[in-house]
Amino acid sequence: MDFASDVAVLAANVKLEALAWGDSREIVLGNKLGVMGYQLGFSGPASYTSGAVSRKFAADGVSYIQTDAAINPGNSGGPVFNDCGRVVWIVVSGPKRASEGIDWAVAEETATVVVRRARANPPTTTCSVQTVTVPNLGSATVPLGDFAWEQLLTVSYAVAQGSSGTLDIAFALADVNGQIVSGPVRQPAGKIDEHVPSPGKYFARLDNSYSIFTQKTVSLTWCTYRR
Repeated sequence: MDFASDVAVLAANVKLEALAWGDSREIVLGNKLGVMGYQLGFSGPASYTSGAVSRKFAADGVSYIQTDAAINPGNSGGPVFNDCGRVVWIVVSGPKRASEGIDWAVAEETATVVVRRARANPPTTTCSVQTVTVPNLGSATVPLGDFAWEQLLTVSYAVAQGSSGTLDIAFALADVNGQIVSGPVRQPAGKIDEHVPSPGKYFARLDNSYSIFTQKTVSLTWCTYRR
């Protein structure tokens, strides 16, 4: 996943026919284009809409176009074709809807760079497991590590069945300043998926103040996705 361009490279275990790339640099304002996707998540054949290029621009090293073609949630990741049927952009986003008819797509030249980089340096997932004892009417804080901006962090927990009393425990994800990033979740087991909002150290916080006269044994698992 390249967070700057909002383009992800996925692996598929099925044989698929690839679409042909075009050259987005040849496109000028006013050129016609077509967009395909599953608008609003509807099933069945993909929808097709058409429009024109109304603007070409770059931001943070990523090349974009703006188009008035009808684009809705469900189009993201779908192709934008030139009038020869070749893919020249990928739908990524648009501004918050201050007005209709403004949608963006990232250029083919940016997408192909992301694909080459992903193939040369495949992303990795690293997981850690720790058993934590949370005292009666107390809490525990477990350091999870130092993470980069927008890195995906998945944390899951489960109270051991051997723990006495109610199995509920409150779980939250916190930053180095103690600010809660996600949660708290109060139940015997749970999971939090979070894109790290800012670089730094993050911690799991377990609160056992809901049970009297019983400590909890908690299995904690966290996985990070490195692109």
